[in-house]
Amino acid sequence: MILTLALSLVPQFTAAPQPVAPYGLPNSGSVVAQSKSNGGPAVIEDFEAYVVSVGSAENIGSLALDSSTVSGTGQGPGLVLPGVFFQANAGSLQWNGDTYFGLPTKTLLSNSGDGTLYCGYATPQASVSFGLHAFSGYADTAVVDAYDSSGTLVDTTGPVNVPGPTTVPVTLTGPNIQRVVISGIHSWSPIIDDNDFDSSSSCGLQLSIVGPCPGVNNVTVNGGVPGNQCFVGYAWGLGSYTVPGGPCAGTVLGLDATVSLVPGSPFTFDASGQVVFSAFVPAGACGAVYVQAMESPTCCVSNVVAL
Repeated sequence: MILTLALSLVPQFTAAPQPVAPYGLPNSGSVVAQSKSNGGPAVIEDFEAYVVSVGSAENIGSLALDSSTVSGTGQGPGLVLPGVFFQANAGSLQWNGDTYFGLPTKTLLSNSGDGTLYCGYATPQASVSFGLHAFSGYADTAVVDAYDSSGTLVDTTGPVNVPGPTTVPVTLTGPNIQRVVISGIHSWSPIIDDNDFDSSSSCGLQLSIVGPCPGVNNVTVNGGVPGNQCFVGYAWGLGSYTVPGGPCAGTVLGLDATVSLVPGSPFTFDASGQVVFSAFVPAGACGAVYVQAMESPTCCVSNVVAL
């Protein structure tokens, strides 16, 4: 109901055409080290559905976007996954194509004039994650705030330096995240990709990884059924790999096709429904590898964690 009402109050974009971002003078920024991000459940909106030419970007002619939206440019519905929506206060949402100002894949921003993008969830979330980006030559500084359904701030991150197109992972945790506000220093908002959230199809399996990178990390998986198997996999990218065989054939992971099993996998959930082990993370995996757990035979999948 909250999601439907919010979208019904946001009109289609009908003002004079807005230039696509970026515009104005380039902005320089310094690269800073980013801490490891423990991401949310593996339902990932990767913003690949909108048709926009490689090397270009387009204002979609809409202030709000959900799975039912038909944009002002005539595309949709089905542009994003059910259960999530995105909103700008003014101007238009903007979809960036592959390679536009150095961006590696299609991404979304709010070309609003106030540097702010709003995200909302039909179901309250325990955690949500984003990949933040900036245009090449237009470094950004982002603040990301999470609110519950009553409007109470439940988590915040930032200022976060976003030096360019390379992904800067950000995760916020609940309880009961219903709305996220992403603000930056430009007229347009920070650029987002790979919004990781729970569409209510997950089973409550939670993965956490704590430790330095590189170094020995403690891995914990909670929420399993005692005695069931726990497969822990890692991959060099996010995606939608489908398990090809076994009792969980057809299960879609949040990892790409480079997925491999962690040595020692499968593990067995103990009497408290938990798996705990330690693993050494090499330097080459830092910021490049993603990890996810799956329970068998229930086929529940956990959140995805970026090393």
